[in-house]
Amino acid sequence: MVNQNTSRRNSGMKNTPILVTGAPRSGTTVTGKLLALAPGVGYVHEPFNRDYGEKRVDAWFPYTHEGLGNEPRYRAIFDDLVRGKAVYKRAPLIGERNAPHLVLGRLLLRNRHQLTYHIARLNPGVRRFLIKDPLACLLSEYAHRTSHFDVVVLIRHPAAFVASMTRMNWVFNFDDHLSNEALCRNHPLPPGFTPPASDAGPFEIAASAWYFLNAILTCFLDRNDKMIVLRHEDLSVDPEARMSDLYDRLGLSFSERCRRKIIQTTGGDNPIAPQEGRIHDLTRNSRANIKRWKDILSKDDIRCIRAITEPLACRYYSDIDW
Repeated sequence: MVNQNTSRRNSGMKNTPILVTGAPRSGTTVTGKLLALAPGVGYVHEPFNRDYGEKRVDAWFPYTHEGLGNEPRYRAIFDDLVRGKAVYKRAPLIGERNAPHLVLGRLLLRNRHQLTYHIARLNPGVRRFLIKDPLACLLSEYAHRTSHFDVVVLIRHPAAFVASMTRMNWVFNFDDHLSNEALCRNHPLPPGFTPPASDAGPFEIAASAWYFLNAILTCFLDRNDKMIVLRHEDLSVDPEARMSDLYDRLGLSFSERCRRKIIQTTGGDNPIAPQEGRIHDLTRNSRANIKRWKDILSKDDIRCIRAITEPLACRYYSDIDW
């Protein structure tokens, strides 16, 4: 049911940069953080975030391909990222609420993600950058084909995705994407798929976003057999084995330190639910968290989500997963 993509990169590709992506709330952060434990890997956080990412990024979920008018910009961003020359936007200053050291820090370092990038860039042991960024999901094929990234795509159950998106009160803006002529020309809406109406509820909007983004990602995966796809649920059930396999496929060294950290981050002694108000709460009981959406969503909500996503969801999830 799921393309396992078992092929490995050859030994000559050990310095290849890595992109960990997928629709938001699909496990990209924990996967990226755990992969970045490998020796020689430098972690880069969301350079394609329009609010605080690389200074030339001006759209949510940007898209490009060879020959498109905006391609030179995104080729330059990818090139600069892997050469250690990317510059993030400056975090806004909020007057008197900022302590002097915070103001100075933002003036010098722009924002904390720029600092993380600087640390990786200046570390002489870093041979490979790992970019974690769900907002780059529509750039993943371009990064793989043109900038020669190893790409890992995370897929998460539609109901879990919807529960997480609505917990964060995040709303996907379809207008931005349906007005993107190049995207719509190359990736027309799937047959029978209708964008949510302006008065649609949050569950319907989130379910439609799952279908929309993952339909494009599935197209990328189908025509690029060296892009890796991983279900969030498979990673959550057996994180040590899945991460070990992923390390191997990416040519990373799986050390005892990596194994211990994975167990510590995902083990059964950790809480199931995230802490209130936290976007990323990485230390969780991963196995118990898989079906937490069943405690959050009503049966009617789940039926609605499945009705919207089933034409694509059935490729990744069977009846037993619902």
